Amino acid sequence: MTDDGSSQNGDSLVRFRMHPRAFEALGKKLVTSDVVAVIELVKNAYDACATNAWVRLLLGEGDAVEAIEIEDDGTGMTREVIEDVWCVAATPYRAENPTSKKGRCQRRVSGEKGLGRLSAMRLGGKLTLWTRSHGEPCWEVNVDWDALSAEETIEQCAVRIRRCDNPPLTHVGTLLRLTRLQSEWPEADWYDLSQRLGRLVSPCSKGDTFEIWFQKPGDEQHKTQVEVPPYVDKPPYALLEGSVDEAGVVNCMYVHDPLEGQGRRKRISRSVWPPDSLLSPPLAPRCGPFTFELQAWDMDNDMLSEIADRFGVKNATTVRGDIKAHAGILLYRDGVLVLPKTDRGRDWLGLDRRRTSLLGRRIDSRQTVGWVEITADDNPEIGDTSDRERLQDNDGADDFRRLLTAAVGLLETEREIDRTPEVEKDRPFKSLLSALSAGEVVKRVRELAAEGRSADEAASVIEDYHKEAEKTLHDLERRLVHYSRLATVGAIAEMLVHEVGNQGYVLGNSLRFIAKHIPKDIDKREEVDRKIALAETALRSLDRLADRFAPLATRAYATRRRDSIVEELIDSCVEALRARLDRGGISVRWPRDGQTKLAVDPGELVAIIYNLLDNAAYWLTHSEGAERIVEFRIVPAPEEGRVVVEVH
Repeated sequence: MTDDGSSQNGDSLVRFRMHPRAFEALGKKLVTSDVVAVIELVKNAYDACATNAWVRLLLGEGDAVEAIEIEDDGTGMTREVIEDVWCVAATPYRAENPTSKKGRCQRRVSGEKGLGRLSAMRLGGKLTLWTRSHGEPCWEVNVDWDALSAEETIEQCAVRIRRCDNPPLTHVGTLLRLTRLQSEWPEADWYDLSQRLGRLVSPCSKGDTFEIWFQKPGDEQHKTQVEVPPYVDKPPYALLEGSVDEAGVVNCMYVHDPLEGQGRRKRISRSVWPPDSLLSPPLAPRCGPFTFELQAWDMDNDMLSEIADRFGVKNATTVRGDIKAHAGILLYRDGVLVLPKTDRGRDWLGLDRRRTSLLGRRIDSRQTVGWVEITADDNPEIGDTSDRERLQDNDGADDFRRLLTAAVGLLETEREIDRTPEVEKDRPFKSLLSALSAGEVVKRVRELAAEGRSADEAASVIEDYHKEAEKTLHDLERRLVHYSRLATVGAIAEMLVHEVGNQGYVLGNSLRFIAKHIPKDIDKREEVDRKIALAETALRSLDRLADRFAPLATRAYATRRRDSIVEELIDSCVEALRARLDRGGISVRWPRDGQTKLAVDPGELVAIIYNLLDNAAYWLTHSEGAERIVEFRIVPAPEEGRVVVEVH
């Protein structure tokens, strides 16, 4: 061995080191916004068992925000805690001490990565901290983040700690003052910060007081609370008192509360595990139980205009903006917000992408308001990423997302029932079409003209007709979509009945041949007979399945050839595999507006497209690629009357 500990062949141990620039990477660059940075520091106050936290934006010269203060009345820190915990980046202290205590207060802490304090670097280049623990003196800590990052080695990085005999902090707790701010704070950011601080604590928290007080520049401090317009608290569709247990059973109350007419209430108790999209689902979800509430709105102009009229709001645009401002599903862990911290993370559940498969029937993040409550004890794997914008990728978080998405699906199903009442479903096509006739409108306008009425009155009649026509066109569109789906179901049923019948006949003959010709004295003859009997039972089950689909199938399947529209059949197959595609993060592209007509029976072509798409979904789900896409391209073939369908 040489003097430096290496062997003659160069084999040696090299110590890992960290450059001071890591402070900048973990603090200034990892945290995605100033608002998120403030929220992370306020969460530290919650973890310290504070009853109150104060956030202040202080003005300097020229009416610009010069400093940010965050104060709390929590446990404070001793000098030992400052040196051994606060000054250790990524310390495991919170992970090893998951609860904090102060008097009668005991909380499950929200932070465990040991990086929250570095959020201060995102806000300002200089931090001054005063902290006082019970029975201890007040300590002052000064940190120059810019100077730390400029050092050559981590050993040179240090902060100054001194005893402070005349501190601005007069009670037990902690005060942070951030100066040399990295960003300007326009009024829009003040409002956003106030709103997000108001959502930091779960609405279902009980018996544990944590109040946040906010002081915007030049104003007195006030308790933060999200001011919700009254109509946002009165959604037309909601799942209330919701819970999902460890077996994947949803229990909730569905409530339909329309502006006009009778509403509906329905108690739901349904197992949603396993989801259809899982190839080999585990016996039970790999996440624990949780509770939730979900609300949804129709964002069409008619309903929004009705809300505006009912509540005296200026117009439908204002209502739409207010709903979107409060929209999103809030995820809380042990009473403290996990997601979303910003608008960027609002759709952490992926509702917007999911909605594109069934526009109109599915809801997106902008028309949904809700909250979900989990606990760290029941769901230890569900945590946000270091940038605080999404959930970590693991089995527990994946199953949690699936279960919550299934709960959203229950809301969508009940909502669809209430959006299409039975009276409208049975409305004859003739009456729908007659509503589009302008004859009555022309007659009424002529009568008004003969009576010498004003143009405004005539315009009112025309406007009423326009609203009725819009409603009728919506009904027609819905009805035609419904019938087109039935037609697709019929084509698939035809294919299923035909194929099961043909293949079942072949398999049945094969089984009878084997049973007849196999020697009676072979080894394990009884076991062979038992296997043949099981196979015959399975065939009979298939026959019964085909019989169930038979009423949906067109009787002319075997005798009449029908044309196919390739793009429409691709759309049908994509919808049939939607859950599986969504689970695998697979998007499908094809020329949706095309009308490629082929002299091929739809049932046969559906079977081909479905198999191709099913195989592609399987292999893409098991691939390592970050982007998963199936693309259908339809191009003319050299031969007349033919096309080439490429699947990429």
